[in-house]
Amino acid sequence: MSKIKVNIVTGSNSRNAGGLFNSVRNLSLNLNFSDELNLKVISFSDEFSEHDLKSWGKLKMLKYDIIGPKKLGFNFTLTDCLNENPCQIVHQQGIWSYNSKLILDYKNKNKIRTIITPRGMLDTWALKNSRWKKKIIGCFYENNNLKSADCIHALCESEYLSIRRFGLKNPVAIIPNGINVKKKLGKISNRKIKSKLLFLGRIHPKKGLVSLIKSISIINQKDPKVLKNWEFIIAGWSELNHQNELEELCNTLGISKLVNFNGPAFEIDKQNLLNDVDAFILPSYSEGLPMSILEAWSYKLPVLMTKECNIPEGFESNSAIKIHNEPIRLAHDICKFISLNKSIRDKIGINGYNLVKNKFVWKKISDDTILLYKWLLNKSEIPEFVKID
Repeated sequence: MSKIKVNIVTGSNSRNAGGLFNSVRNLSLNLNFSDELNLKVISFSDEFSEHDLKSWGKLKMLKYDIIGPKKLGFNFTLTDCLNENPCQIVHQQGIWSYNSKLILDYKNKNKIRTIITPRGMLDTWALKNSRWKKKIIGCFYENNNLKSADCIHALCESEYLSIRRFGLKNPVAIIPNGINVKKKLGKISNRKIKSKLLFLGRIHPKKGLVSLIKSISIINQKDPKVLKNWEFIIAGWSELNHQNELEELCNTLGISKLVNFNGPAFEIDKQNLLNDVDAFILPSYSEGLPMSILEAWSYKLPVLMTKECNIPEGFESNSAIKIHNEPIRLAHDICKFISLNKSIRDKIGINGYNLVKNKFVWKKISDDTILLYKWLLNKSEIPEFVKID
């Protein structure tokens, strides 16, 4: 039986892709284990690619070159890559870049199927961000690209609803992100002075970090004893100069000693950081399905997250504490969490570990993705996770 030829197209093959670096890379790595696929990844290479390409293993990696601003992805060479590597399915990761026009043109000229994974980029908050740029891109080509897709891939039920609110009537496959569950390292023993609450990810306004800092200040003003045994860590890479804004806010509010900006953390540094903290927080305004939370659960960390993180299973399984992204309410949420007995916090983390182990492992997710590919090529019945209403 001939293999299904799939080209995965993504904006970057390095850490500059943020959460997509882990999610797209791990999906591709697990798909590549299948004897049923001939898989290639087409992406843009940047200043971190030489180092980060090693983590893509034996995947067949192709690259295109960008002209002008990286975020727009303006290029001509993606078309050459697609022409030189014919496939049956193009699986596009992310939208609102020039790749969408090139993939749409390629689809119109060739008998192929396309799947688009917006990765949260059609959620309400995301659409409001750079609204006019997206309206212009939508009118020129993105709306047609989305409408012409044979399937839209949503990461969760909430994203499915966002896709329908956008007006798209395509079939939608709901397949989540995943995680590689590893045995947790032993706790680092040289620190017992303070417990640590961690944010780890892209330092961007949508993550709700301004509200987090303001909430810490509110707690500190009302009852500083609450924070006596806690330290707050913000780790990750800054976008839009946002970390400088946050550091200035900490100085203004007089809480610089309570908040530690750790900088980016990758590979062993990230493992050590996750192993050394006591809880994880993501007060985000908008997410697809955040890899950072799945990673935190894989380390048995209790998670504090907003409903906008789009993992309702976390609340249903008592794996997460629901928080708000309004400072006063968030301050109350954090105080409530801190007041919990340690054994209760630990149980929440264990629940999260069991949740990802049972539902968010890459093997199941790659199997479902292969089933989706087969259905699009009329090689199987419609999967139960595909909605056509």
